Amino acid sequence: MVKDKKLACHSGIIAQYNPSNGYFAVQAFEDQGSSLITIGKCKHGLSKASSSMLHELFQQKGEEKNGEYHLPPAVVGKIRTLGVESGEMREPEFQQIDPSIEVKDCTVSQVELDLAQFPGSVPIKNLQKELWPRLTKKDLLIYMRHIAPYMLPFLKDKALTIIRAPDGVTKETFFQKQIPDYAPRDVLETTEVNEIVCNRLEGLLWLANHGSIEYHVPFQRVCCEQPNEIVFDLDPPNREHFYLAIHAAHLLKQILDDLDLISFVKTSGNKGLQVFIPIKEGSVTYEETALITEGIANIMVEAHPDNYTTERLKKNRNERLYVDYVQHGKDKTLIAPYSPRLQIEGTISTPLYWHELTEDLDPTNYTLSNVVTRVRDIGCPFASYSELGNNNEWSHYCVW
Repeated sequence: MVKDKKLACHSGIIAQYNPSNGYFAVQAFEDQGSSLITIGKCKHGLSKASSSMLHELFQQKGEEKNGEYHLPPAVVGKIRTLGVESGEMREPEFQQIDPSIEVKDCTVSQVELDLAQFPGSVPIKNLQKELWPRLTKKDLLIYMRHIAPYMLPFLKDKALTIIRAPDGVTKETFFQKQIPDYAPRDVLETTEVNEIVCNRLEGLLWLANHGSIEYHVPFQRVCCEQPNEIVFDLDPPNREHFYLAIHAAHLLKQILDDLDLISFVKTSGNKGLQVFIPIKEGSVTYEETALITEGIANIMVEAHPDNYTTERLKKNRNERLYVDYVQHGKDKTLIAPYSPRLQIEGTISTPLYWHELTEDLDPTNYTLSNVVTRVRDIGCPFASYSELGNNNEWSHYCVW
């Protein structure tokens, strides 16, 4: 999986100059109210003439405070950058000073939209519609735009089941498996029975623009009857019992390590965890994998009968964690890595590194607002998923 390194261009108000280091502060208006906030600093990229003009303007017309020169909002520049995070622009450089851009149009919201670089082939509308409390469709689309390089490999050539919430997660929601008649076939693909297949950024954005929140995928590709991964769903009775999922995931990893099987873990985005074992496509059938998944689940329950169960009926689980191995089956589905959830916190089903699975782990900390930054900062824990799956020899364990 490759990070999106394309430079984006946005506008900003050049409001401050620090002669000690040569940096200009770039600001934008907040979406609510008229206050300005700093979105980063920049000093490179201008021609010698433009740079001299700007330095002279600040030093002759600006107000000096604590060694810096300040101007009222008047000068607008275009800046190329990899992104803006926590008041810092990533690898910024000026493109030009642009007097044709009005100062009032330099808003944080517009900067976010410019950085998203939405493809022109996908119409985007109703960006201010609230989908979660304090999170809008704009937030969803920007998240999808930036997470796409990491999420799309797990959707590729798989028949999607999506959950749509066109009026927000607190209103009516519905499942959808069949591609809508009005869906453009140049951005979405389909199977012979009109199931939704999303292999491209444009398709992901089209679905999100139409209120698609959750993306559930089967364990096999549309061209194959056999799985390319195996998943255990560790489902505690509620979030207060999330610690059971942490304990169960560690126990499961120990069992899989003993079998020389490489495993990955992610949050469900709600109250549980899911442990993934990528396998070589076509190497084993669902019937064969069912033998060992049931065997492993039974080992876990026998070792900790007070904590874990394979009882499907919730009323009979008695506050125990459900080790769901039955969900792994032909055409059954599970929430995709990096998919948003319908939870009011705007949580994301987030891949984790195994060392992050500690007692104080809180699944509600991984949201629409911070998962992209997380991946950019520490990388994708599932980055080697497909490559390592070819090394997982599962079939010779199916004697269980």
